[in-house]
Amino acid sequence: MFALLSILAIVQWVAASSCPQLDLDFSKIADGTSPFDVGFNDVWCGQNTHIQGGKLDLSLNQNCGPDIATDLNTQSGLFEVDMETSWGSGVVTAITLFSAGTSADKRDEVDMEFLGTDVTTVETTYFVDGAHVPGATQSVDFHVASNTSSSRHTYGMEYTPDHIAWYIDGRKVKTVLKENGVAFPSKPVSLHLSLWDGTEFSEWAGKINWNAAPGQTYHASVYSVKITQNSCSGSVEKARNPESVVAPTPALAVYSTTISDVQSVSSSASPKAQATMQAVSSNVDITPSSATAATVSAPSSASSSATVSVTSTPSSSATVSATSTPSSSATSSAASYAWHFTYTIAAVALAMCNNVL
Repeated sequence: MFALLSILAIVQWVAASSCPQLDLDFSKIADGTSPFDVGFNDVWCGQNTHIQGGKLDLSLNQNCGPDIATDLNTQSGLFEVDMETSWGSGVVTAITLFSAGTSADKRDEVDMEFLGTDVTTVETTYFVDGAHVPGATQSVDFHVASNTSSSRHTYGMEYTPDHIAWYIDGRKVKTVLKENGVAFPSKPVSLHLSLWDGTEFSEWAGKINWNAAPGQTYHASVYSVKITQNSCSGSVEKARNPESVVAPTPALAVYSTTISDVQSVSSSASPKAQATMQAVSSNVDITPSSATAATVSAPSSASSSATVSVTSTPSSSATVSATSTPSSSATSSAASYAWHFTYTIAAVALAMCNNVL
């Protein structure tokens, strides 16, 4: 109940005059809350997003990089994101406005993209009906001492029927006006946050050498997201863009989930966390035959480690790992301890061909 009230208090859908807005401050949202419970939907690789430590973490690994989108879409409004981008050759951090529910060849798009090879610039561009507009791309320089990956900046895009404007820390850095005879975005858009491997476009983004650093993970941190509508043209809906999902290759799906929670537990307590398994590959849709549960046995002292057991169907294909760290408030003389548990549960299941989206 506390978590629900926290979400309701922090996620502000302001319905004045039936005009929804979105105002997310991740420092006020409980650790472990799903982004998909506070105004986002999973377009691709949503399992690589976590709300933890006052921020929304986007992580890119060799398996996939996330793309999540706001449920709110609008034809006129200001979109603002306070974040630190990722870095490294081949790594691309993007803030994008996409027209929801349209095919790739009909989609309007407005971008702010950050290359991990150049953390002192941001590229701005836009597309109309899936086609790049000549002359639309432009790079905006940052001061070298304040790069995009080591310091927070607020990036904004104002999207209206007659102009588009890009902002950095409240300063307007570029404006495009609608002119007769020039292609211009016009469809309602939602806000996408993504972190992806740009190796396919290596001349632009560079390459990630996964073989040189097995298990490497890249991160971008989002501290707040705000959408302010200029008019009540928007709607709130779970709109996926199926064209952004790559075609399936092997009919194999890996289900996994990570649960993070802070609990005060005594030595005799045995809190249980129910884990809903989620497909790592968004191109496969399978429902596991039963729920998976992780049971955490509480430590007997602040210096002990928590133990985790897992039950699943089939149990032979399930794996589990867990880490626990006592909080700074835990002492050896306390009757109970505040522990931060992270459980990762994974299972593998074969997909039938007719289960592929």
